[in-house]
Amino acid sequence: MLELFHNDMSVCAQKVRHLLAEKELQWESRHMSLRHKEQFSPQYLALNPNGVVPTLVHDGRPVIESTIICEYLEDAFGETSFRPADSVDRARMRLWTKQLDDTIHAATVVVTVGIGIRHQYAEIHTQEEIDEILDSVPNPKWRVLKRQLIESGMNHPDLAGALLRLQQMLDDMEGALPMGGWLVGDAISIADIGLLPYVLRLDHLNFGDLIEQRPNLADWYGRITARDAFKEAYLNQWLNEKYVRDLQEKGAEARDMVLRCLAA
Repeated sequence: MLELFHNDMSVCAQKVRHLLAEKELQWESRHMSLRHKEQFSPQYLALNPNGVVPTLVHDGRPVIESTIICEYLEDAFGETSFRPADSVDRARMRLWTKQLDDTIHAATVVVTVGIGIRHQYAEIHTQEEIDEILDSVPNPKWRVLKRQLIESGMNHPDLAGALLRLQQMLDDMEGALPMGGWLVGDAISIADIGLLPYVLRLDHLNFGDLIEQRPNLADWYGRITARDAFKEAYLNQWLNEKYVRDLQEKGAEARDMVLRCLAA
């Protein structure tokens, strides 16, 4: 039995749902409301002491960290594989997913919170409740960063660097992608599935033109989002339309500043 503790718009949860869909695996949903601190409940922290999503539970045994979960699903359910057969290509695939964990995810958090979702906290919580939520974050680094982002928004000193890191991601993908092809080898892999949520997040922030300006990337984006597994993992019941509208609105308001930063 597979259970997935996840959130509809979490980039890390999205890639795990996508791989589950590509593998046509059945799973039980345990959706978590991050705004209401469900990820900090004692029951959930017993599964994932980091207090983040997703967590996969397979026959009662938890697996945490989305990149590790994807590798675990390959090990446990390898009949349909999304790892290249060639060992060098596998190393290249892992280099892409390592970048997600090392820098790209953190940059996406800075951009998403600093431009977009910091406003959502104020819409549904008092300042006292926001403080309580932030004080509950187990990781002190993320606790401090999120508090700073909510308070300073686009004035946060890390925002410019985060935007440039995401621009580099797009450039690297454009250079690596052959027209009509995939990031590694001749088939979709965990690398493509892992990078997609971060490209999609820029699109949701009203920066889809950054994708369209790169023809190989735009071709890849159109093909991967046309797959049935994408619709199952991202759309259907998992598209939070209000969340996306908020990101689009705040991204449009920040557009001039973002473009100036990228141009510089």
